[in-house]
Amino acid sequence: MNDAPEWLVKHIQDARQLLGLGGEEWHFTVKTSEKPGGTDDLDGQINVDSVYMNANIEIINTLEDGDRSQEVAYHEVIHAAMEDINRIAYMAIRAMPKGRRKTVRKFYNEAVERFVTRTSRTLCANLKKDGEL
Repeated sequence: MNDAPEWLVKHIQDARQLLGLGGEEWHFTVKTSEKPGGTDDLDGQINVDSVYMNANIEIINTLEDGDRSQEVAYHEVIHAAMEDINRIAYMAIRAMPKGRRKTVRKFYNEAVERFVTRTSRTLCANLKKDGEL
């Protein structure tokens, strides 16, 4: 992993400010790598500890500054903003009968990913249209 370029860190900072995670109480680390999360099919990966307000973001190192990199940055920060909701959902899923947990977790994770993707794309498109990106 390598340190993230300045333009990527700025995209993350802009997203944090917009989503209410911009204060000093949150600590974000941003790195780039060939395979975020150790897989070939991700542009980014985030690990969040919302209790201690730490987030580690890993972004694919082939991304260049532009619309796509802004979407990826916003996408990962939206995941951080949702972490408290995820924690509660996972606690509820763990309380379910074992035979249903895997299916419910899969459906929940897919729904979250669709929501985050749709929201990051729409948010970036609207900010661009308004001249803020």
